[in-house]
Amino acid sequence: MKTSAPFLHGKTVVGSRGQIVIPHNIRSALDIRAREEMIVFAKDGKIIVMPAKSLEQLYSQMLGNLDLLRSKTSRKRRSARR
Repeated sequence: MKTSAPFLHGKTVVGSRGQIVIPHNIRSALDIRAREEMIVFAKDGKIIVMPAKSLEQLYSQMLGNLDLLRSKTSRKRRSARR
């Protein structure tokens, strides 16, 4: 995923079928292609849209960090028992 700027913005409208168009500068910066799956969250009156691949990468990174933490914790426990 490209990250050309820390903050990107644009303006769009909701069409009659509830669709929005993500502005070109944002699609380009995040390498979002046509027909790509997006995840949509809504909370406190705000809508967050993110590429599904980004969420999958985040989960993968989090799970990897958990595995690393578990490994370090179990090694510390074993050495404390000795």
